[in-house]
Amino acid sequence: MQSQIWLSIPGEHHGLGFQCTYFNRVRFNACSVPAILNVVTLPKAEFLSSPCTRSVEAQFTSPLLNNGQTCFLGTRILAPKSRYAEVVDAFTAFAGSLQVGVTSSPDTQIGPMATARQRERVESYISQGKNAGARITVGGSRPRDLDAGFFVEPTVFADVDNRAAIAQDEIFGPVPSVVSYQDDEHAIQLANDSEFGLGGTVWTSDPERGAALARRVHTGTIGINRYIPDPAAPFGGVKNSGLGRELGPEGLASYQETQTIYL
Repeated sequence: MQSQIWLSIPGEHHGLGFQCTYFNRVRFNACSVPAILNVVTLPKAEFLSSPCTRSVEAQFTSPLLNNGQTCFLGTRILAPKSRYAEVVDAFTAFAGSLQVGVTSSPDTQIGPMATARQRERVESYISQGKNAGARITVGGSRPRDLDAGFFVEPTVFADVDNRAAIAQDEIFGPVPSVVSYQDDEHAIQLANDSEFGLGGTVWTSDPERGAALARRVHTGTIGINRYIPDPAAPFGGVKNSGLGRELGPEGLASYQETQTIYL
């Protein structure tokens, strides 16, 4: 079977330490079923009765870690046109199954936004998405059963233009978007069509193919079948996703002074 590959790419967000105020991320997901490539500013889809079923849950951290409030998340999902509806339905079902609630409850999977202002920002992006013609497949409002707290339902957008704000910006909330692509070349083009480039991941049963695609994504970091920063390796972005590197030997460079001796 041909491996499936999805790309996810993030957008912008405010506040990654000293790295930068904006971020973008690309993530590739793949399963051993007929060709699939997603690209977002980042995500995943659950394919029932297929190897991808577990993949959605394993990739939970891609667009929704910390309620979508993490710098390296992937919130733009690139899905192959031939299986677009399947990807949208799978991820919609997954997002709709998540339990929204207070963080003190062990059953909670999606918690609140950090502040009331951040919730308003997320809601403004949801409105922008609808006004731009994108389709909400699940969520889109505040949970009806939670009166207190800055909660927003996990919201999935379909029929999203890759240049739309909800695809290009990192909303910093639980709002992934699904963008369709024609073939691998088109997917790479969409993935790199961003002013950001912090990180990404490739999930695939064919690591060599995944690595080949990963090398073509203009991003500072990218993982194959995982995204776990390594303290021994440099971490940082390209384009508008920051200057310099932290971690690894390269992370010590800014603390060093270099002397040049001419002979």
